[in-house]
Amino acid sequence: VFLGIRFEVKGAENVPDQPCVILSNHQSTWETFFLSAYFSPLSQVLKRELLYVPFFGWAMAMLRPIAMDRDNRWDRVSQAYNLIVDGQAEFNAATAQEGLEAAYARGESDEFVKATTVGEPVKVEDGDAVV
Repeated sequence: VFLGIRFEVKGAENVPDQPCVILSNHQSTWETFFLSAYFSPLSQVLKRELLYVPFFGWAMAMLRPIAMDRDNRWDRVSQAYNLIVDGQAEFNAATAQEGLEAAYARGESDEFVKATTVGEPVKVEDGDAVV
């Protein structure tokens, strides 16, 4: 029972004990709270407009989600594409932590962190899959 709601989790044995991506079918706002409690630590991706909803949005903002803006800034998509397909990015770092700290030093945060290679650049090859 969570928030007074009885629930059943099916397939929990398939969730690895390492960083992974969990996709929700988004049937209600309930899973927003449930997933945060069930999977920890967790970083959520949501549309930026939700952060402007009084009280709910303000509380969500404190969780530091990845808030996607839908302003069609294709330059960011292009940067990610070039990194995935060609293994090229404007910045590179030895570790993800170092890359994030460098982005913060440049004044970038959250979804505005520019594409950065970590370690040796790797690109997608024939037969690879990107999820």
